[in-house]
Amino acid sequence: MVSFSGEYECRIDPKGRLALPAKVKARLPEPYADEVVLRMSPERCLLIYAVPEFERIASRISGLDEFNPGHRKLQRLFYRSVREVGLDSAGRILLPKAMIAHANLGKDALLIGMGDRLEVWNPEICDESLSGEDFSDLAQEFLGAD
Repeated sequence: MVSFSGEYECRIDPKGRLALPAKVKARLPEPYADEVVLRMSPERCLLIYAVPEFERIASRISGLDEFNPGHRKLQRLFYRSVREVGLDSAGRILLPKAMIAHANLGKDALLIGMGDRLEVWNPEICDESLSGEDFSDLAQEFLGAD
């Protein structure tokens, strides 16, 4: 199982290519180390999955009942926002224009490791989404931590 953590400041070049940090690339499993799966998040960011992790999630989505209207809608929303992309020789991925627009990305991006995935944020939007949040309060609420 892949596990990403940490925060990385990244650049997006004028062609829309994002260079993955060396520590991130090193975590991509063989034989899938030269491709990742991108997905638009319901939040204003992008998600990057290693192929095996995406396949694990996709199998759950695909296993939903196709005759259930709500399940079909979830499948449609999930799969329409997915792109498989390869890494070029410099370790960059090309972000599709629609995905760049969805996350309101400019030349600067913030990459955040989220365990089985990475999030790609516009740094300002990320800061706004986390403002006022306190780790201790959230841990108490969701984990029952003391």
